[in-house]
Amino acid sequence: VFSDMTLPELSAYAVSCFGENCCTKGCDWFPEGDKLLVACEDARYRIFDTATDKGEDMQPCLTIKESEMIYDYCWQDDSQGPHLLSTGRYQPVHLWDASKG
Repeated sequence: VFSDMTLPELSAYAVSCFGENCCTKGCDWFPEGDKLLVACEDARYRIFDTATDKGEDMQPCLTIKESEMIYDYCWQDDSQGPHLLSTGRYQPVHLWDASKG
């Protein structure tokens, strides 16, 4: 679904999914292309599983709450499965299990 969308279409979808008062700070595709990580201004990461959930009304399969503003994030894939590395204001680097949070 997302691979056929332009950047403006993705942005419009994000507004409809997260609301007008919740800006997205960026997004990152999982290297295998089946998950989309979206970092938001409300200090939450939302992960979408595009392999199982298709359509215009997609909802996050996982939401991870940071305690402060998000600074940076990236995917890390290893033998244990997909993980998310993240850091935020006044926070150390966190390693999250991308399937459980």
